[in-house]
Amino acid sequence: MKRFLLRTLLFLMPFIVALAYYLFLVDKEAMRGDLGRMSQTQFHYTMPQLDTLNVAPCRDVAMNMVMPLEDDEIVVFGDSFSSEDDRKWPNCRWHQFMGACIGKKIVMTGDFFRPVESYLTMLSYHPEYLGDTVIIETVERALVDRLCWLDFNNIADFDTVADDNAPTTPLDKWNKQKRLPVQYYQRQVGIDVPVLTKKLDSPLFSCRPDKLYYFADDTITHTEWEINMAVANLQKLDSISKAHGITLFLVAIPDKYTAYHNYIKRSDKTKRLLEKTCPFDSIQNFINTLPAISEQIKKGVVDVYLPDDTHFSIPTARVIGEYVAQKLTLQP
Repeated sequence: MKRFLLRTLLFLMPFIVALAYYLFLVDKEAMRGDLGRMSQTQFHYTMPQLDTLNVAPCRDVAMNMVMPLEDDEIVVFGDSFSSEDDRKWPNCRWHQFMGACIGKKIVMTGDFFRPVESYLTMLSYHPEYLGDTVIIETVERALVDRLCWLDFNNIADFDTVADDNAPTTPLDKWNKQKRLPVQYYQRQVGIDVPVLTKKLDSPLFSCRPDKLYYFADDTITHTEWEINMAVANLQKLDSISKAHGITLFLVAIPDKYTAYHNYIKRSDKTKRLLEKTCPFDSIQNFINTLPAISEQIKKGVVDVYLPDDTHFSIPTARVIGEYVAQKLTLQP
């Protein structure tokens, strides 16, 4: 009998250990974050809104629909911080606040996965579509890669990248039907990377106030060669733009992790790409928005970035828009 009980205990031991680990050691909140939406576990907070919205009109168009560009319009290439998304940006994105400050309407175009490449393609084929000033926005985690691997000798065909309404093939429809249910939430929220969590030393969010949820990709580092190549390619892109009579501005948005990493408990405080001295600061028309965001967090503003998302809130979008507008108007 004793031998039977011992064997039973040894057989069940892995399951008991796993259960104990889940009940007492696993941080269950860390299993939520952006992924919480995928399991339909919502964060309980109210997204910060503005009492009054002073925003410029914006038209989101494919690259081949930019023409004709009006005199009071300015072209913006950007990623998800700039793209239309009614869940995060109910018609008031950062560049619309910027446009209101400088008296310009916004034309948002290009592939938001490849904003720099989209600009290079349009610059090569139809620079006359772009006006005399262009803004590219990119999040910090993609800044180096988007510039480092920019191929000036193998530019994408304009007619191919400009058509956002390409017909869906039967294979596309079949692949869509085969997707697992969880992939529906991945598409809805735009999550395809792990979400990590850190404990903060200050209550900086309205929901789970001392928890930072961020993409694992936010902590990716780059080699010195990659950074130097990215800087050189941006300088080259700026030179080509000037040859076409175009003033190019590149707006860098800090990762959520960068914005808050100095408030993380037991953080190693490793220097982030956009922190001083940023390698791109030597380029005249590079606009680093980290100082504006850091100032808001330092003031104790809650939800500068959203608790359950990797993007910033609407009030922060206004701060960024006004900050970029100030940088633009100070240019000679």
